[in-house]
Amino acid sequence: MKINIVLPLKDNWIFEDIANNLKKNIKKKKLKVEISKKPINGFDVYHHISYLNCNYKSLFHEKVNTSMITHVDTINKLKLIIKLNNYIDCFTVQSFQTKKYINKFLNKIKTKVIYIPPNEKILFNKIKLGIFSNKYSDGRKNEKVLINTLKRLDPNIFEIFIIGKNWEKEIKQIKNLKFTCCYVKNFNIKRYKYILAKIDYLLYLGFDEGSISVMDGLKSGTKLIITNQGFHKDFFKFIDYKINNINNDLFTYLSKIQKNTLKKNMFMKQFNYVNFTNNHLKLWKKISMKKEKYNKDSKIIKNDVNLIMSTINRKLNIFKNKIF
Repeated sequence: MKINIVLPLKDNWIFEDIANNLKKNIKKKKLKVEISKKPINGFDVYHHISYLNCNYKSLFHEKVNTSMITHVDTINKLKLIIKLNNYIDCFTVQSFQTKKYINKFLNKIKTKVIYIPPNEKILFNKIKLGIFSNKYSDGRKNEKVLINTLKRLDPNIFEIFIIGKNWEKEIKQIKNLKFTCCYVKNFNIKRYKYILAKIDYLLYLGFDEGSISVMDGLKSGTKLIITNQGFHKDFFKFIDYKINNINNDLFTYLSKIQKNTLKKNMFMKQFNYVNFTNNHLKLWKKISMKKEKYNKDSKIIKNDVNLIMSTINRKLNIFKNKIF
């Protein structure tokens, strides 16, 4: 199978990224593939990255022709799809909603949902937990609960940020548990503002009235996992996770966040350019087989028609000879 990826647009980084990744993964299958501005003669499959720039007059109609549809947000775009439907074997769409919408206007249209993968250079951002308070010898900040909770969590999911004095022992324990940890011993407003803007959740585990960092978190819009006591109670409507039982609630909340994150990560693993390419190859092979069968059946029908017409003509000639 020889594939021609047709990309007439210039400087469109999304379409170019799709075309280049598709080409790279097709080449890994030891198949011939080329990217060009216009369809090149001599290929089996022509995949048009943008249906908006697909010129039906330049298509090789006897070959496999597919095109990607992204947005159908104007009547003119829908009209173009209706026109191309007579020439394109299958459109790849980005959602079942778009598929359903298009099929309302074109019952005979052939569409397949193939999701565009995320950029391969985008990496997972760990969930960032921030603690902003000094630690005291009487254990009022419940640092032992923090360490015991982290022992039961995945260091590949969370990273810890702490600003405050006397956390050296806990920092060592956190790092021994393989968590990425940033520690600022002495308060610095620039570092504080930077880290507060960076974290996903602000933690406060003490039952000693509260922390001014909670007020800063409320103002900045940072999500809060804090104890349900002191002045925190007065803002209960805006607290994301309220800790009533320090020995259970912190782990319950963080494990739930971890579980949801892992579930999303597992779900997203299927959306990559290897699977994206394989889905296209399966589609092209299926269309190619259908076309071959159709052409074969058409040839048989044509031969049958020719035989019938030949017989009719022969009989007519006999009939004519007998009369005349």
